[in-house]
Amino acid sequence: MSTGSRFLNRLRILLDGTLTAANIMDKALAAHPDRELLHGILLLSPHTDPRSMTVREIFDQVVHIGKCLDLAGMRRYDRVAIYKTNSPDYFIYTAAIIRCGGIAVPVNSGMAAGKLSQYLSYTGASIVITDQQHFDQQIKGNDSFTQVKRWLFREEISVTDTGHLPDKGPAVMAKDDVAIIVHTSGTTGFPKGVICRSGSLIQGIKRHYVGEPISVKNRVAIAGHFNHLVCLLGIFSALLGNIPTYGYSRHEASFLLRQISIDKITIFFAFPDIYLDMYLHGLENYDLSSIKVWIGTADASHEVHKEVFCRKGAALHIFGRRLSTCIFIEPLGASEVGFAALQHYYRAGSKRSLRRAIGRPLPHGPRVKVADENGRRVKTGTIGRLMVKGKTVFPGYWNAHDLLPGVMKDGWWFTGDMVYKDGLGRYYHLDRLSDVVCTTNGNVYSLLAEERLLTHERVGEVAVIGLTHPVKGMVPVAIVQEKGAQQSPLPAAILEWARRELPLTTPIEAVIAVHKKDMPRGLTGKVLKRELREYYAAWFSGSDRS
Repeated sequence: MSTGSRFLNRLRILLDGTLTAANIMDKALAAHPDRELLHGILLLSPHTDPRSMTVREIFDQVVHIGKCLDLAGMRRYDRVAIYKTNSPDYFIYTAAIIRCGGIAVPVNSGMAAGKLSQYLSYTGASIVITDQQHFDQQIKGNDSFTQVKRWLFREEISVTDTGHLPDKGPAVMAKDDVAIIVHTSGTTGFPKGVICRSGSLIQGIKRHYVGEPISVKNRVAIAGHFNHLVCLLGIFSALLGNIPTYGYSRHEASFLLRQISIDKITIFFAFPDIYLDMYLHGLENYDLSSIKVWIGTADASHEVHKEVFCRKGAALHIFGRRLSTCIFIEPLGASEVGFAALQHYYRAGSKRSLRRAIGRPLPHGPRVKVADENGRRVKTGTIGRLMVKGKTVFPGYWNAHDLLPGVMKDGWWFTGDMVYKDGLGRYYHLDRLSDVVCTTNGNVYSLLAEERLLTHERVGEVAVIGLTHPVKGMVPVAIVQEKGAQQSPLPAAILEWARRELPLTTPIEAVIAVHKKDMPRGLTGKVLKRELREYYAAWFSGSDRS
């Protein structure tokens, strides 16, 4: 595709005023029907294992699934959940539900049955698309799913004859119509259902085509949880924009690093826990020279980790001279924001500040401000609450408007993050409000402490939490996962180093060494610090812990 046609393709998407969440696949079919764009293990049929699909083949599946939903009794605006083995086909089922007028409720495949039952009841999902393997492992024998009227298995869908049924076409959707309910990661409690309207989804998709470094010449790989809004939006955007996309549902570090080399991926997108596993596994024995851009999401990765990845990708050369490494891009947002509120670019050799830089607002993104607890903008350099406002920001949580008071003010949503802005307009992420350690000598911001602790050669991952000391009150404690499975834990040595190297404003009181399995994580791989605080609450109660 020529430069001119690529430009016209982007312009076509940006100027299309008829684009809705329901007719995206119809628009993609009209633009480039026979281009193979979606690659990966798609799990659509128990008898076949397609590794790549054209837009026409995806569209046919979307129409077929829509007819199956109609046969299953789905009505307009019914909530239909997707809970199955993690795979890029989450996107196909989501597109089918929306196209035939339902509201898609994609659920992380790792959600436990107890929470799933509660979440389905909370969202009112009466139909659930699943697969036999996942059903047998997670659901079978559990009698708590009384609200589910129909379990629709992918194996059943694949053999249902719908050829005699007419295609009713995409549902008519207004901008305010709810298209998807996505759930939060559950880091602060039970996952909340984020309402995503058709208009905000389209705004998010169009913003991908303003200033994004992705073109039809790239090969994009997504390694993530395919129920997540960011993955769904990414695939929607790729199919509209004619961009080859590879979906990796296996997250083992060795598999991903090997597959990047085989598929010659140029842009790799993953969650921080996946990057962490790859970092700990080691990148030395893999050819990653095709990578131009690494992209993170859901949370900011640590500088120590980003440095390693940037040194392994493609380099920019002019007249035989190496000018720059590949870059690590981190859009900071949330499902509630719908698009990146801030974006940070990191290159190998960047001056290491360990201040948790999260970039600047995007000109085509939502508005951003640092505010006090009343939503009033604070002075530059002052620590405050990160708030966002814009067309992609969610209108509320499904069936839970009581969660909005205090966090939504005049259309500005408080993300839960504590930040500050410097004189050059750059933002820095200090902590989640719920994770700030309030000591007698002032606040300790756990994320800044973690950045510094990760510079120790033995520290692979760390989570800093606040625990109650019988004499000193609330104190910071570092939960450390060491590098190398065969090394003995050395919490005393790390504690001694921390007390010597960390600022006086970050007085680590204790170091607890744990294995990877003992670091609790949410549905998107984030460390659950609230669970760590609960588990280690009595750490200082014994005489040997003082």
